[in-house]
Amino acid sequence: MSTEISDLDLRIWRGDSSGGDYVAYRVPVREGMVVLDAVLWVQANLASDLAVRWNCKAASAGRARRRSRGSLA
Repeated sequence: MSTEISDLDLRIWRGDSSGGDYVAYRVPVREGMVVLDAVLWVQANLASDLAVRWNCKAASAGRARRRSRGSLA
């Protein structure tokens, strides 16, 4: 059973080719969550018009995680 640990202020870029801005969303964080879980939570609970694309078959999540920490391991 997942327990809530804290809240996260997640900023997501919302816009189009002519411009946009970051929008902040408060997301409940649970143990084991990854960024995609938080984005999908926003889509399901706060911003149903948020378009999200991902491809788990690409098997690149580990590489993205390492990049987000500033280096490739």
